[in-house]
Amino acid sequence: GVGLRDALLKINANEYPFGLVVILAGTNDLGLAFQMNQGVAGSAAAVSDSVIELLKIAHEEGVPTLAISIPESGFQHKVPDAKAIAIKANEAIEKWCMDNCDKSSYVEFPFGWSIDDSRWSSDGLHLSEEGYFELAKGIAPIVYMNGRSFVH
Repeated sequence: GVGLRDALLKINANEYPFGLVVILAGTNDLGLAFQMNQGVAGSAAAVSDSVIELLKIAHEEGVPTLAISIPESGFQHKVPDAKAIAIKANEAIEKWCMDNCDKSSYVEFPFGWSIDDSRWSSDGLHLSEEGYFELAKGIAPIVYMNGRSFVH
C-alpha cells in the first residue's frame, strides 16, 4: 500500500485526480548506485532505470509526467564518478522523455550547487527551505504549462 502506483490509484479515485506527476531523483539515488560498484555506466543505468520505471507507472495510471534532472551536489563535487553517473543518468532520462514526449517532459534542475549557497543545507546534499522555494519558483511555469498541455 505504499508507493507511486498506490498513491495514484487512491488519489485518482477521488474527485480531483492528479494532472501531472513530477519526479526529481536526487543524490540519495546516486549514493546507492555508487555503492553498487557497477562502474559509471552501470550505476547511471541503475539510477535512470529506476526513474524511468516511476515515469512508466504514472503513464500506466494515465498521468503525464515531468522529470527534473538530478541536481548537482557537494557529493558530486567531491566524487567525480558520482558527477559522471549523474550526467549519464540525466542523459538517459532526458532521452526517454523525448521518446515519450506525448506523456512526459524533462527539465534541467533550475540551479547549481556551491558550498556557500544558502539554497543548500549544510550537508551539501539536500535543499534548504530557501532552496525548495527556488526550485518551486523555477519549475512552476513549466509545471503549469505541462499540466495544461497534457490535460484533455
